[in-house]
Amino acid sequence: MDTTAWYAVQVVTSREARVRTMLTYKGYDVLLPLYKGLSKWSDRYKNTERALFPGYLFARFDPGRRLPIIATPDVLQVVGFANRPVPIPEDEIIAVQALVRSHFQASPHPYLRTGGKVMITDGPLAGVFGILVRAKSARLVITIELLQRSVAVEVDVNSVRPVTSAAST
Repeated sequence: MDTTAWYAVQVVTSREARVRTMLTYKGYDVLLPLYKGLSKWSDRYKNTERALFPGYLFARFDPGRRLPIIATPDVLQVVGFANRPVPIPEDEIIAVQALVRSHFQASPHPYLRTGGKVMITDGPLAGVFGILVRAKSARLVITIELLQRSVAVEVDVNSVRPVTSAAST
């Protein structure tokens, strides 16, 4: 019986490729999704490959034999709860692999949760807070508490960022 599954491995940010090389050398199946981004250097801009999930990569292994993973330089931890690694669902890994193979332009984006408080960062509504109703097209509800009334508006999902309760007061 195969007991291996995919796990998220937290690593020192910007050391993802180095850790991937070491884990691959140790014989692990490793997934490090990358995207092309523009980096500013002191004298110029340069296209570079960066981790799609900064500070993380994915590895397939038996959780009972994770010591060689954890002992790898620049590895911080295997992601989990209560000191127990939690596997990444296979369908999520398949989706990330398909995205990488597709060569679509992808880049990291803040995690948006339906029902969460967000702020619009660009355009004429920049600085406005609301509740995210639908993440696909960023349907946002703006509420006037005193009147107990709300309005809904569609905005570009790339102009919406999640906020903490402290930032919205």
